[in-house]
Amino acid sequence: MIAIVPIALSRETVTRTTVRRAAASLRPQVHVSAGAGRALLAMAGLILATRSMGRFYQAFDPSIALQQLGSHASLTAGAAFGSFKVLALIGGPLTARLRPDRALRLGAIAYAV
Repeated sequence: MIAIVPIALSRETVTRTTVRRAAASLRPQVHVSAGAGRALLAMAGLILATRSMGRFYQAFDPSIALQQLGSHASLTAGAAFGSFKVLALIGGPLTARLRPDRALRLGAIAYAV
């Protein structure tokens, strides 16, 4: 409550703009570097595939945990789903020193296996 008074008395630090310019600033602007189009397309496909697979297992995880582990506990279902996602935690540090294209290939091969 004490901070309300200084904030109300201080002057604005940016100049006012029109509503049109403010709305235009909310429009996303995506720029792809020259020569990065193929890598971006490959990454988009890989991300779509891995996210789809992850969401598939996440949707069926409670039933998988019940059927395979015989447990109704939410914690068990969460641990079972976490075991599918552990590669994401391991993959970052393992591929940090590789070139991006090699890391992408290695990750895609590891995911496929």
